Amino acid sequence: MPPAARRGCGWAAWDELFPAEQARILTLLVERVDIGTNGLNFRLRMDGLGGLAREMLSGSIGAAAWLHRLGNLALLAGIKNYKAQYFPFDRKKKIYAERNNRVSFDTTKPILSADHWTKDLLTVRQADLVDRAQRIWSVNA
Repeated sequence: MPPAARRGCGWAAWDELFPAEQARILTLLVERVDIGTNGLNFRLRMDGLGGLAREMLSGSIGAAAWLHRLGNLALLAGIKNYKAQYFPFDRKKKIYAERNNRVSFDTTKPILSADHWTKDLLTVRQADLVDRAQRIWSVNA
């Protein structure tokens, strides 16, 4: 739906979602899309809205949903970010620790002591970084 058509109909929030979140919602809601001479025909999943509600209430979010969230980001100096790319956590951690087991930013240092990059760790890290940002920028939640 073009942006002009979305105005005033509740779709504005869609633009605020990360692409991975948009894809997950579509996967839960849409079973099939057929392209015909009369346009698009969507077949919705019978339990799509229920599945989406259950997933949201349970707090279970997949790895893709964490991809661009603050809790999953690491501030790095120099070439470390390029070297780390999309490698598994153990390999990234070794790259982060290069040059005397040091990273330049205080918010990235706790990553070096983590054994695994888990949803629980991400959730705690996300809350901590959001809290810091709100205090630094005097933002009221």
